[in-house]
Amino acid sequence: MNREIKRIGIVGAGNLAWHLGVGLNQADVEIVGVYNRSRQNAEMLATHLNTKVVSNFRAFRHCDLILLTVSDDAIKELAGEIPQFEGIVAHTSGNTALEILFPHKHIGVFYPVQTFSKDIDVNLRAVPFLVEGNSDEVETSLQQLAGKLSKEVYKINSQQRRRLHVAAVFANNFTNHMLKQAHDICETNDIPFSVLSPLIQETIDKLKTVSPAKAQTGPAIRRDMKTIKIHKDLLEGNSLKLYDLITKDMLETYK
Repeated sequence: MNREIKRIGIVGAGNLAWHLGVGLNQADVEIVGVYNRSRQNAEMLATHLNTKVVSNFRAFRHCDLILLTVSDDAIKELAGEIPQFEGIVAHTSGNTALEILFPHKHIGVFYPVQTFSKDIDVNLRAVPFLVEGNSDEVETSLQQLAGKLSKEVYKINSQQRRRLHVAAVFANNFTNHMLKQAHDICETNDIPFSVLSPLIQETIDKLKTVSPAKAQTGPAIRRDMKTIKIHKDLLEGNSLKLYDLITKDMLETYK
């Protein structure tokens, strides 16, 4: 089983499939075809990757890897539709256990820790890839494949990966939602959101040298209750609820 992955079938045609497909093409890995329930999306991706659309999983029977780049809810069903074969079946989910791919003989996880949008370029060399397999041989094969795409490759188990996924939601999804709140406040008050760009960039850059706890600033950590009250008087609705909730947590955290 411990062999180089040279031929891959891609299941799914969303943002992740788009970026991984391009990266795999550039790494001289053959993409045998694209399977997707929406044929139009499959055709767009297949054309972009210079491969074909497949309508039956038997077209992947000679692949070394069938890669499921689909939503978490679709993984189990689609894996169950794939006939047994000698290659690896792997999903790309941060929050789904490896075992969902049973009863396939060789199963794994190939999870890039990044947010992907189809029309925004991503440097895969800088994206951490987390791999897991139900055997050392599967893990080694997936690790070697990931190494063709990225310089940051880690073996990690399902329990660790799920907890990292929660951390990623805080670091990315929640942070972006906070930036949306800031954007809305600026827009409502005719203030260019770009005024905050240097502050946002400095917040990220600072974390390269110090921990988030040491980097924390603001009225809550100073226990500046007068400023906090002024802020709350300016807000309403969900923005006020978020401000109040996060401020209370910071006041508790940084006693």
